[in-house]
Amino acid sequence: MKWNIRPRMIAGFVSMSVLFILFSAVAILYTDRMLAKTRDMLKENVSSLKAAEELEIALLDMKGIAANYLLDGQSQWLNIFREKDRIFRRWFGVAWAQARTEEERQLLSDTEALFGRYQSLYRTMRRLHQEGDAEAARLILNGPMRDTFSAIYEKCENYLFINEKIMHRTSEQLVRENRIIKAVMIVFAAGSVLLGLVFGILIARSITQPLYRLIVNVKGATGENVLEEMEIPDESEFDKLDKHIRVLIDRIHRTNRDLIQSRRLLIHSEKLAMLGSVAAGLAHELRNPLTSIKMLIYSLRDKAGGHSQTSRDYEVMLRQITRMESFLQNFLDFARPPEPEFKEVRLKETLDQALHLMRPQIEAARVRLKTAWAAPDPVVRADPGQLKQVVVNLVLNAVQAMAGGGRLWIETAVTGGPDSQAEIRISDSGPGIPEALLPSVFEPFNTTKENGTGLGLAISQQIVKNHGGIVRVENIRPRGARFVVQLPYAERPFG
Repeated sequence: MKWNIRPRMIAGFVSMSVLFILFSAVAILYTDRMLAKTRDMLKENVSSLKAAEELEIALLDMKGIAANYLLDGQSQWLNIFREKDRIFRRWFGVAWAQARTEEERQLLSDTEALFGRYQSLYRTMRRLHQEGDAEAARLILNGPMRDTFSAIYEKCENYLFINEKIMHRTSEQLVRENRIIKAVMIVFAAGSVLLGLVFGILIARSITQPLYRLIVNVKGATGENVLEEMEIPDESEFDKLDKHIRVLIDRIHRTNRDLIQSRRLLIHSEKLAMLGSVAAGLAHELRNPLTSIKMLIYSLRDKAGGHSQTSRDYEVMLRQITRMESFLQNFLDFARPPEPEFKEVRLKETLDQALHLMRPQIEAARVRLKTAWAAPDPVVRADPGQLKQVVVNLVLNAVQAMAGGGRLWIETAVTGGPDSQAEIRISDSGPGIPEALLPSVFEPFNTTKENGTGLGLAISQQIVKNHGGIVRVENIRPRGARFVVQLPYAERPFG
């Protein structure tokens, strides 16, 4: 009986291990493939859309600059026009390098010819204005130059539309492949379950049938010599069986976690693809009008003089427009996150700077702030600006969670031994996070706020991940939530 159980146990264990390892490898392979395709799609399409938008912006800038030159005749506009011409040509080179279809190349070729005509008309207009024939220069600007500008702008719009169609088709293809992969994984999982059941039944029979016969024989025995005549498995054999079963259970749990993580990664890839399309569309719809408004305000500010109240009002408008452009750029940066510029950073100094920015909002929300800094001050290798962005996002999230006021705790600490981790802990006394939302709290567009975008926590997680760290969230008792940011501790002291 002892030698009958062992070979079947070994065969079953090896078969189940190979099966689950194979299934995990297939799931990881398909996930990596989908992530790579999504990343390539975002890189190509977002780059093409960015080039189309920058061409339109540079073209609009040149139109406004030419008009301003006719208005006041200042030579500085000529220098600005040359700079915008250089920007237009640079982005035109990017667009040409990214062109993948004959239709795109034909549009860019037509655009290049029209832009050459626009440059020639501009030189003629400038010459006439310098010779004193302002009326003839104005007629060229409002006539053939305007018509050529409209034709170039239409070509740029068509190029943008073609790229949006390509992105849409690629997204649909990605969705179809996701469905196929999910179906294959479901079939594979079902087959694995069936094979697992078959192996389980065989193993169970190999163990239970001899044990059942043994129990029946022992129950029917009346003499002490009956047990000595039976071949009973020793205790170590069952210990080994227990060990193998525990290993199999652990493998099943790990495989299940891998499958859940793979599904989340696929969903996250689809959201990133959607985010790239949304970000490009949003930038296209908002940045062009903002640029036109900015150019008009520049012109009006120059006419108003440098020291009047009106001029100062124009400066305020320009700062606010710049702020809006910065917000749009941050939105695009989530689809194309910038690489961090690492420096040795003291946590207390960085947190003090972030809290200084947030103090008016903290006080306005009637939130009491309490801090506790580790000694000595932890030093990490990080991008100071990006680290402050993470802290501001988490503090703002905590303040908004305490609608009627509350308490906010911010602490730093160093944990671990040789692989030390610097921690930033941000806790609030708000209502906490619903348990159902905890697993998806860092996913993009996941928000419970009426006016929220659902990007703050997703961007924070991406920044921390790029720094080699992790960020996690937990509810605390009796009420409230705590966000913990872990970053690798610096290898040597600051300075």
